[in-house]
Amino acid sequence: MRFNNLFALTLGAGLCLATLVSSNPAASLDIDDYDPADVIYRDVAVIGGGSAGTYTAVHLKDHGKSVILVEKKEKLGGHAETYVAPNGYAITIGVIVWGNTKFVHDYFGRFNITLKQLPSDHSGAGVGQYADFTTGKRVNHTVPSDAEQAAAFEAYRKQLAKYPSLQDGFRMNYPVAEDLLLPFGEFMKKYKLEAFLSTVFIINQGYSPLLEIPTLYMFKYLNDIQLDSTANGYLITEARDTYLLYEAAGKYLDPSNVLTSS
Repeated sequence: MRFNNLFALTLGAGLCLATLVSSNPAASLDIDDYDPADVIYRDVAVIGGGSAGTYTAVHLKDHGKSVILVEKKEKLGGHAETYVAPNGYAITIGVIVWGNTKFVHDYFGRFNITLKQLPSDHSGAGVGQYADFTTGKRVNHTVPSDAEQAAAFEAYRKQLAKYPSLQDGFRMNYPVAEDLLLPFGEFMKKYKLEAFLSTVFIINQGYSPLLEIPTLYMFKYLNDIQLDSTANGYLITEARDTYLLYEAAGKYLDPSNVLTSS
C-alpha cells in the first residue's frame, strides 16, 4: 500500500544516510570536541517525526535497534495537527484519513486506537460555487452525473491495471509507456475520463498543478488502495484526533529517545 512504500523508502533513505556519514571521513565528528553529557549513542538517528519518521523509529525499535528520533517542532506528527477546544472537541487538520487496509488497522491497533470507517462518497459533487483560482472569478461548472462519474471511475481503474508494477515501487519497463509521461490532464482527456476529475481534485489535495503532473506520479498516488478507500470509505480515528497516534508512538519510543524542538 501507499504507506508501506512511503515508510520503506524513508527507512532505506535513513539507513543509507547513516552509512554515508559513518563511511565518509569528511562527515565524521570528533567526539572529543563535545561534552560527554551531550553525546547520544544510538544505532540509528531518524530525522523528522512526521508520519514516515515516526513509523520508521517504531519499526526499528520493534526490530531491536536503538533509535533517536529528532523533530524540529515541539511534538511529533508532521502535517498531522490536532486542536482540542475547551469543550474537549478535537479538530484535526492536515492528515485526517487513512486507506482502509490491514496495515493501517494493525498500526493503530497496536496502540489501542479505535478507527471507524467514513461513509463512501466518490461523487465529487456538492453544493457550492466554482471559481478559477488563477483569476479569482466564478465559473460555470456542471458536475457530471453520478452515473458518469462512476463509469469514469471504473474506466480509470482499468487504465491503472495496465501497470501493476506501479502499485509497489517504481519497477518500470523501459522505454516507459508514453501514456505515463503525458500530463495528467491530457491523459484524462485522451481516455475520456474527465468526469472523474472532480473526485481526483478532492482525493489528491496538495498535488499541484494537478493536471500538469506526469500520469506516472498520479498513478503512484491514486492507486488501487486509494480507489478502494474512495469507493468503500476511508478510515478515521473514532475520537477524530490524529495526534493520538503520535502521542502513543512517542510513549512507546520513550521520551528519552525523542528530541523535539530540535
